[in-house]
Amino acid sequence: MTASASPSTSSRLGLTSSLRVHHGVVVVLVVLVAFLAEGARGQDDPLEPWTPEPEFVASGTEVTAREGERAVLPCSIQNLGTKQVAWKRVDQEHFVAIGDMEWVRDSAISVDARQEELTDLTYWDLVFDPVRPEHAGTYECQITAKDKQSLLLKLKVVGPPVRKVLPLSPALKPGLVLKGEKYVNLGQKILLNCTAHAGPNVLQDIDWFKDGNKLVSDSRRGVVITKFNSAKTKSIVSELIIDHSRASDTGTYICRSASDEIDSLKVTVLNANTTNVKRGHFLEADDKFHVTRSRYDETSYRSGQRKQQQQSAIVVLFLTSWTLLLWCLRWS
Repeated sequence: MTASASPSTSSRLGLTSSLRVHHGVVVVLVVLVAFLAEGARGQDDPLEPWTPEPEFVASGTEVTAREGERAVLPCSIQNLGTKQVAWKRVDQEHFVAIGDMEWVRDSAISVDARQEELTDLTYWDLVFDPVRPEHAGTYECQITAKDKQSLLLKLKVVGPPVRKVLPLSPALKPGLVLKGEKYVNLGQKILLNCTAHAGPNVLQDIDWFKDGNKLVSDSRRGVVITKFNSAKTKSIVSELIIDHSRASDTGTYICRSASDEIDSLKVTVLNANTTNVKRGHFLEADDKFHVTRSRYDETSYRSGQRKQQQQSAIVVLFLTSWTLLLWCLRWS
């Protein structure tokens, strides 16, 4: 017959079992507290600032230029950041340019790199001056990153070069004359006047070009082209008006008559004293700035919500652990 356990032995067993339960609860509580402390330290780490991805600004996919003129392949990028831009001809393996450095032995090729003030818009235009038939082809503007982004532009070259006709006699005034200011401040109006004198023939039209690209009236950009005939002087007069100039309006402007007479004028938009320009002239730049700012504010708001949720979770875990400990102490 087996002897029953003595009261002292039962007490010891009960105490040992209770201590084991208490020990387990304490271990669980310590682990939870350590986990919560680690989470709290993680909250002190600042949230990495939101960085928008770079993107190309649409500017057309084809440029046609006459042999001997200045041709520009435009490449505009928003939010480029610290990334690089490279130009490459698709039928060749080597780069034409990386950044603002040319990598070909061709003095006619250069990169016009500039940035628009108050925005993250940068320009990396590939310039051919003068453009030759062998320059024709498809070019790729690349953003050098892990995931390559690129924009394809096709350059067409027509010829032969236009022969510039100069006036032979002030009395007859043959030829073509382009007049206007060579330097304008940012935001001011650009006004160019082109007069084509008929001579023995009647000229029917005048075309405008900038850096090899044909210009047309565009009310959204404030670009207006006017034309009228003068029976008294037997001439056609055309005016090119850009209401509010931008940095991107810098370039060589050309007017061409129907008889292929041309005249050109280099216009430079100055960035000095931009604080004196009316705020309305920077509406587009301000809009882009506020869009970027609003995205950053939205990210900060989401970060604050996330932090509040983490703090609530920590409080719930702590209260749950404390309730579990009290329950074990009560029933052990």
